[in-house]
Amino acid sequence: MFRVILSLTLSTALLLSSSCATTSAESNLDVLTNLDVLIRDGAKIFNPSNLIGASGVTFVATDGSWSNYLGTDSRKVVKENKTGVINEFTWRVNDAGQFCEKLLATEKEFCDNSVVIKEANGFYSNYNKQEKKLGLPFTIVTGNPERL
Repeated sequence: MFRVILSLTLSTALLLSSSCATTSAESNLDVLTNLDVLIRDGAKIFNPSNLIGASGVTFVATDGSWSNYLGTDSRKVVKENKTGVINEFTWRVNDAGQFCEKLLATEKEFCDNSVVIKEANGFYSNYNKQEKKLGLPFTIVTGNPERL
């Protein structure tokens, strides 16, 4: 009897949570972060490594919270402007076309399925194709003006 009640309680909780989550999550994905919708609305897609150019490139968060320099020498430097914390990485593109970065302090490498999207409004964002998430908007500056 206890197992039946517990099972019914769990089933009801799962049903309620999945129906609530589906409604808000699906609508957010469809409206805000669906890659097809972004492309339809004029977004362009880039691999981050294709934006580097001859002198590197700096991504600057539109809210000023961080800067991210990608160098031609496979160096990446991220600065959190509020705290002043700076993290240094190396970067590469693996055989699967994923952008990979290795934090020098830990030697741990992380590869993901993110691309850079230039939206119709002119701002850039990272888009994680696996998680279907759009990152914070940023602008792009040629070179390393912040000397990261």
